Amino acid sequence: NSRFYDETWLRIGEYHFDYDYSRFGLEMAIAAYENAMNDPESPFYDKALYKLAWSYYRANRYIDAIRHFAMLVEYADEHQQRTGRTGSEMRPEAIQYLGISFAEDDWNDDQQPDETRGIERLQDPAMLPQDRPYTSEVYFQTGDTYFDLARYADAIEVYRLALQRWPLALEAPRIVERIAQAHERNREFEEAISARADLRNYGRDSEWSEANGDHPEAVREAEQLARNALYDDAVRHHQIAQNLRQRFIEEQTPVLMERAREEYNLAAQGYRA
Repeated sequence: NSRFYDETWLRIGEYHFDYDYSRFGLEMAIAAYENAMNDPESPFYDKALYKLAWSYYRANRYIDAIRHFAMLVEYADEHQQRTGRTGSEMRPEAIQYLGISFAEDDWNDDQQPDETRGIERLQDPAMLPQDRPYTSEVYFQTGDTYFDLARYADAIEVYRLALQRWPLALEAPRIVERIAQAHERNREFEEAISARADLRNYGRDSEWSEANGDHPEAVREAEQLARNALYDDAVRHHQIAQNLRQRFIEEQTPVLMERAREEYNLAAQGYRA
């Protein structure tokens, strides 16, 4: 019944986690952290839970790691809802490691990509609850992890899936911009322009803007992104129109002037907006 009970087990876990390089070092850390989680109201509970999840991650036990990182997020959110104060300062790191875990290709440690892809695991409710308030955060973080690893096609696939499911998420404009950046990094410049044009859906008076009115800074940032996207799109149509007009002058093909007129009109609409 000592008030030092939970902290002592936490420190024992820290020793094995940081300094025990023996065959069973991580197993000893896991056992100690589990003992440190005796009391959910203890100030050491969330720290022990976070390090327990991280120990599973280091041991390549990804399913256990994901389950415990998710437990920490749920613990933090429940505490926040109940008390108005954050339940754990490690919550952002837990979300980050959830994304890292899902983006990891080699769960069985055979130095080869697994048959099951990260995007498939991400959608498996047995691994990640699909109906929690934090679920969208994990999807976006997984996309960010792929982006940081320069796996741009995977990042775009996860981002687009997340936007289909949560089109009004606060992060949505940032994710659309990320998709455009991923195309640019892949030297897919036309696709980047097309993707960035989708930012027009997040401007003033948009459904997204109305849904996120309690986040004025995010709304202002989205409006700026939308304005830039409209301008870039208008410039693109203007350039296409100029090229078509020049071709018409050289070839005297009426259909080219018709297409040029259409492009000029689209450019005008963009500049006006």
